[in-house]
Amino acid sequence: MNKLYYFLVLFALHFSTCHAQFSLTFANMPRIGDVITVYELDTSGNEGKAGIGVTWDFSKDTNKGIVNHLYFMSPAGSPYASYFTNATIYSTDSSTNWSYYLSDSAEHSVLGYVDGYGIAYQFTPKQEFYSFPLSYNNWEVFKITGVENTGAYVSGTDSSIIDGYGTLILPDGTVLTDVVRQVTIENTRDSTNYGSGEYNIDLNRIVNYNYYQQSSRYSIIHIGYSWEYVIGGTSSGTTTFLLNSSKDVVWDVLSSSAPTAVTSATAQSAFTIYPNPGNGVFNVQLPAAGSYTVKVSNVLGAEIATVNTTSALTQVDLSTANAGIYYVTVAGNAGSSTQKIVIQ
Repeated sequence: MNKLYYFLVLFALHFSTCHAQFSLTFANMPRIGDVITVYELDTSGNEGKAGIGVTWDFSKDTNKGIVNHLYFMSPAGSPYASYFTNATIYSTDSSTNWSYYLSDSAEHSVLGYVDGYGIAYQFTPKQEFYSFPLSYNNWEVFKITGVENTGAYVSGTDSSIIDGYGTLILPDGTVLTDVVRQVTIENTRDSTNYGSGEYNIDLNRIVNYNYYQQSSRYSIIHIGYSWEYVIGGTSSGTTTFLLNSSKDVVWDVLSSSAPTAVTSATAQSAFTIYPNPGNGVFNVQLPAAGSYTVKVSNVLGAEIATVNTTSALTQVDLSTANAGIYYVTVAGNAGSSTQKIVIQ
């Protein structure tokens, strides 16, 4: 999946329902502790039309099953936090991709991401996707420009609009009212100069349609189109070809939530784990002695270990667990917080 498309999928958001003043605000962003279950639908459905009083019907779209889980986490203690020191939240999936964001009352911006090979891509400057509030029928356009730490120069535009209000029919037949649709269009160019006349240019165009209801902090239905062209240059000439194109239709369900992880700043910031990544034996450093429950679960949500402690420093032994990604949740009087660990 294209990285910019992936960012927008990870942060499809929710809007208010006032006909004249549909708006997107920071209050509608996903929260630390949210888990989104992503179901893949067949690609026969289309995005429908814009306007007021529209019905978007996906009842005939076949649900092909769960394809992913998205986890929204506190950056503190995450494996790559040192690369994205200004991040306020990050998201990860069961394919070991990490995306880091700066989200506050004024904006939602992407600071960078880490791919499945553990390579960090930092955006300088940050890539701003939304400024709040985003209102109905009003295009918001941001320039994308900067340099990734890989040396690639990135330029382009990201445009966003709320273009419709109406009723959404889900694949299981559920009818939702007070639904709005947001459209985003991205055109980007990534160029790398290798010297001696050799260069590579990626041209990307991404169009996303996201459907939201008042009670949701995440998109309910997402349709995404992407095209990637590559221009390769050498001393003997250039070659241009379509590398890939795709259409994705997904149904997102907020399967669990831990709002206390958002409101309890102390629990978020003071809970650290080391070494991370590690070989299975981890130290959990807490702010002070007290009554805590430390739970460890795998990417499917199954609990594999529980430790009750009153000490400020406790050890969790996962040496018999398989290599991979796990989630550690610490619950105490101040609230709860969850962080990701990696067993190598």
